[in-house]
Amino acid sequence: MRDAPISRAVGRVHARRLNLARFTVFLSLGVALLSTGCVQPNQSYPLSLPQNHVRIPSLALSCRL
Repeated sequence: MRDAPISRAVGRVHARRLNLARFTVFLSLGVALLSTGCVQPNQSYPLSLPQNHVRIPSLALSCRL
């Protein structure tokens, strides 16, 4: 009969750990989703190439057999 209170206490500890693990997972997912929505695109980045750029020759055509 002494094992019944111990097994109930162990069951409560397992339940609390499971609840804490679930809470941690949901909190992590929530923070990850919120942080992806808070990122602002860099508007100062030039979308077109500058006029003084140098083209690097491609090696794809020079390696023919």
